[in-house]
Amino acid sequence: MYGMVLQSMTAYLQKQYGETAYLAILEHAGIPHTFFNTHQVYPDKYITALINSASIVLHEGKSPADYLEIYGRMFVQYCHVYGHDKILRVVGRHFRDLIRNMNHLHHSLRYSYPRMVHPSFLVMAEDENGIVLNYESVRQGFAPYVSGQLKELARQFFHIPRFDVTVLTEVSLDVRGTYLTSFRLDFDNVGYIESISGRRRNFNERYPKLTAQSFFNILPYSFLFDQHMTILSHGPKMFGMFVEPIRGRKVSDIFTAKQPQFELSYDMAVKLQDVVIELQSIPCIMIHNAVAHTKHPLKKHLPLKGQFRQYSVDTVLFISSTPTLNDLSDLESIGFYLSDLPLHSGTADLAACGWHSHNEIFQHFQKEADKSQELEDLLRKQAEWKKKGDSLLGSMIPRYLLDKLQGADQGAAGSAFSYCELYEEVTIMFVRLYDFANVCLPLSATDLVKMVSLCWSVMDTLSDDYDVFKVENRGEEYMVASGIPKLNGQQHAAEIASLALSIMKTITATTFEAVEGGRLVIRIGISSGPVVGGIVGLHLPRFCVFGDTVNTASRMESSGIPYQIQCTSMTRDILHAHYKSFHLTERGSMSIKGKGAMLVYWLVRKDGFDYQASSNGSFS
Repeated sequence: MYGMVLQSMTAYLQKQYGETAYLAILEHAGIPHTFFNTHQVYPDKYITALINSASIVLHEGKSPADYLEIYGRMFVQYCHVYGHDKILRVVGRHFRDLIRNMNHLHHSLRYSYPRMVHPSFLVMAEDENGIVLNYESVRQGFAPYVSGQLKELARQFFHIPRFDVTVLTEVSLDVRGTYLTSFRLDFDNVGYIESISGRRRNFNERYPKLTAQSFFNILPYSFLFDQHMTILSHGPKMFGMFVEPIRGRKVSDIFTAKQPQFELSYDMAVKLQDVVIELQSIPCIMIHNAVAHTKHPLKKHLPLKGQFRQYSVDTVLFISSTPTLNDLSDLESIGFYLSDLPLHSGTADLAACGWHSHNEIFQHFQKEADKSQELEDLLRKQAEWKKKGDSLLGSMIPRYLLDKLQGADQGAAGSAFSYCELYEEVTIMFVRLYDFANVCLPLSATDLVKMVSLCWSVMDTLSDDYDVFKVENRGEEYMVASGIPKLNGQQHAAEIASLALSIMKTITATTFEAVEGGRLVIRIGISSGPVVGGIVGLHLPRFCVFGDTVNTASRMESSGIPYQIQCTSMTRDILHAHYKSFHLTERGSMSIKGKGAMLVYWLVRKDGFDYQASSNGSFS
């Protein structure tokens, strides 16, 4: 599937639902590209992934088939981007003319899209009220996509007010490896009415009779066959083309229908007189050896393009002047020379011009592919940086508040209360580097920054394993909360208690080379209770927490002793009531600055965790 098809889909998704929804659909679909190169071939599964993901991500109640039909309509609308709408406007006067020439249109695009595997369209029946159309493709499940295209073509280019599409049958043709869908197209078929009413001009002028020899000399790749499909005569270029003569043999033994695909029969040939037919020889062709002046078989097949025309009651002509060739490479590959092509056909000019412009076209496409790849790389880097930026902001501000802040207007952002919330019960923890001023004295500024960064990085890594939110770290102080902004019931006390023991164990065991003795001394304070949390400031905004619980946690740290974890009675009561694995020792009633006398506890250990702090200030 060429990128142009995917471009029409993605352009619709971006315009209709926005960039965020579009990227969400791509991520859900597992598609690594955000931009598709027009002339690059992509897996067919991308389309299926896009429609399935759109039906899930967008929550519109539409099925994948609904989106596939929409994409079919959008493809027709998107054709104007590359000027393909111009040819659609001049294919024929009526919708039936476009349908009958659909295969020819696809065939003409082979120069721009050489790797295109296009479907086959075949009109099976026609009346004044519509058409029965067979659609055959190697791709399964694309009937809604074609239905959308047909409806949009009828609306946009032929202004048909009433146009209905009904799927009659859908079958798998195992012999061909294709899938066949039969449609009934109901509309006012004006073109058909005109074709049978005799409104077209009748030419009554007398013309001189043309002999068979003259006819076949002009159209040397044509052949005549009867109602039994036996080849009666053929053009001179067909002599010696194959190992055995083809006169007197069945058409189906010599040729197969390539586009559209159908079983070769006399009735079908008569029915398809207004359709461009591509045939391909079944037996291999013979090529001329210029050195030995002999012919030998080549594993190549002769491609012909032409049309059927009934010559008499029981004979049909296949009129073709030349093989189907794109450039000189095709000409050489089947052992032909320019002299083998009739001068009037234009194929010789096309092959020669194709050769002259091949490099120019290739370079143009290559530049386009390079630019597209460069753009895709830039878009990918942009997405990566955006992800990193969101991750950085997410480490500073809770995600749900960040989304609220990003979506707010300036007036709402100026209101602090828009981002403040009361949390009934959380647990706050402060960690402080003990005697920090004296620790800093012998250190250079560089060594000090490295030491503090290492210490806080260790704590950040440990925090990742628990349901906690890092509020801030300032100088020698590190602040963490649990139960905010995401509520977690009574679990907040256990999360903070577990993290406190992990921090105490890890920091006391870590060697800090810049510090005398290689060890840092910390103390920890914990308190539980209500707080108010919100975003403070417009420039460099931060998520902060306020309240008596914060002050009390800070006092628990400042009144503690090195290597110990001191907590309030409320934290102890929560752990004692809900988490029996934690063991605490009563320190007693302490006079706490600004609080008066308070009963406080040491957090000593946790069952299953190989660290224990004693109540006398030592650690093990």
